[in-house]
Amino acid sequence: MASRRSVRVAVQLSLSEQRAKEAAARAAAEAEQTKQKAPTSKHVVQPSKSEREAARMAERQDDAVELEAKLDALADLVRTSYTGAGISTVCSLPDYRGPDGVWTRLKQGLDAPEMTVPISQVQPSDTHMALATLVHKKIVKHVVSQNCDGLHRRSGIPQERLSEIHGNTFVRTLVASQRPAEAYLLTLRISCHY
Repeated sequence: MASRRSVRVAVQLSLSEQRAKEAAARAAAEAEQTKQKAPTSKHVVQPSKSEREAARMAERQDDAVELEAKLDALADLVRTSYTGAGISTVCSLPDYRGPDGVWTRLKQGLDAPEMTVPISQVQPSDTHMALATLVHKKIVKHVVSQNCDGLHRRSGIPQERLSEIHGNTFVRTLVASQRPAEAYLLTLRISCHY
């Protein structure tokens, strides 16, 4: 069983200094806002759709006490990870069934959401990197993913410890016409950030 400390260290190693600084700045700004006097109006201002969407897309960063409690619970549970579209939406990739997902929009007669960044340039999230660290430390034994975006591979998870059940956009299997029984795997160069 993995120690709580090794899980804690693995997750902390995966967080970039830049994101940690951003989280500290956000926490300081939120603390300052809570010090200010609450409005006396009885009307509650609802966030706009774009604000709700931004909040949904933002990757949550817990304070140290909350993170510590979650890591203790996680250390007792983690062995295999099963991921889906939610792990990649923070990377600006649309999901399929969400409120603004590809299939949802197509069902409504709308165009699929525009990609803001080419998929070949999308970088793994902190969550992808944390899972990669846990895999490399042999805390997580295997990752099963529904995603075909290749971000788990880019995060450094070895192919033999990853099952991409819907395939990978960056991996193609080609069958030569002369030898149909043989398949040739062509793996496009995927940058590894681990």
